[in-house]
Amino acid sequence: MGLPAFLLSRAAFLGQIFCHPEPGQVGNLQRKMFTGPSAFFWDFSVMKKTRITERLAFEFRAEFFNFLNHPVFFTGNQSISSASFGQMTQTLSGARVTQLAARIVF
Repeated sequence: MGLPAFLLSRAAFLGQIFCHPEPGQVGNLQRKMFTGPSAFFWDFSVMKKTRITERLAFEFRAEFFNFLNHPVFFTGNQSISSASFGQMTQTLSGARVTQLAARIVF
């Protein structure tokens, strides 16, 4: 009869909260315990179609990706043995991108 799992995964020093369980043992944290902030991206587009004649039309379109230019921070390293554990060191989203297009339909 072996020792219980909570005794096998002892912390290296007093007061340490997180530690790796021994190989073959299950830790006491739930799956995906550490997650970063939620990610959301708003895209926006506008299109205007103007008839010049009965058979000829002009279309103008504007598209905006990451419309609010809102940064979404990302926790890159989630290994508890890393010195940068829990630090948000990068962003998941890029800057706002604007795309304009014009077209003549005949």
